Amino acid sequence: MSFTVHNILAAIADDEERFTTILNLPEGKSRWTPDSANRRVGRQVVKPVTPQEKVSAIHSLAKDDGVAGRVTGDLLRRPEVVAQVKDEDKVRVVEELTREDQVAAKSAQFSHHDDFISATGNIDTGVLLPRNPRSRCRTT
Repeated sequence: MSFTVHNILAAIADDEERFTTILNLPEGKSRWTPDSANRRVGRQVVKPVTPQEKVSAIHSLAKDDGVAGRVTGDLLRRPEVVAQVKDEDKVRVVEELTREDQVAAKSAQFSHHDDFISATGNIDTGVLLPRNPRSRCRTT
């Protein structure tokens, strides 16, 4: 076992538990890896596998507000992503964004559902879709 893995597993304070852990390999593995050791002690892994590990990795990468804002904007342009957002989170975002005068003014332009549909080309989800299905550019 590598020094790196020993160093990671040293986070297990109880000696008996640590040595038992070292002797019992992770399920389905022939040796300890730094990621399996990090999983065992509850730390972030280098190569996330589970959905929760991936979410944690994204959160750590988006600690900077500028990065988080850009990633959020990029993700909200994907209808399949927006469809997965809970309704209460959508409402919270709308409430937060309409506190800004410029956003509230634009939102007021689409206060009638028919106006919104004609401007966005979208009937069901309220997601802005490109007018040309082959285009990757967004229209407002």
